[in-house]
Amino acid sequence: MKYVYTPVPFTEIAKGLENKELKASNVYFETDKFDGVRSLADTKLDLEDCAKTIFYLKKEYSAPTARTGLTQKKRRRRT
Repeated sequence: MKYVYTPVPFTEIAKGLENKELKASNVYFETDKFDGVRSLADTKLDLEDCAKTIFYLKKEYSAPTARTGLTQKKRRRRT
C-alpha cells in the first residue's frame, strides 16, 4: 500500500476526531516549533499552536497493478 498526505484545515480535523471518524494516528502536522512532520497521536498541541499549524491527513491507496506483458489484439481495418 502507498500513502498520500493531503493538507486539511484544522476545523475538519477537529470535527473528524470529535465524531471518531478520524484516528489521531492518521493525522500529521507541521509547525515552526517542531522540526519536520509529526504524528498527532505522539504529541500534544495547544490551541494557540493549531492556528499556525498545517495538518495532513494520511490516506491509503492501492498502487496500480504492474503490466502483465500481454499484448492486446490488433483490430483489423475494414476496407
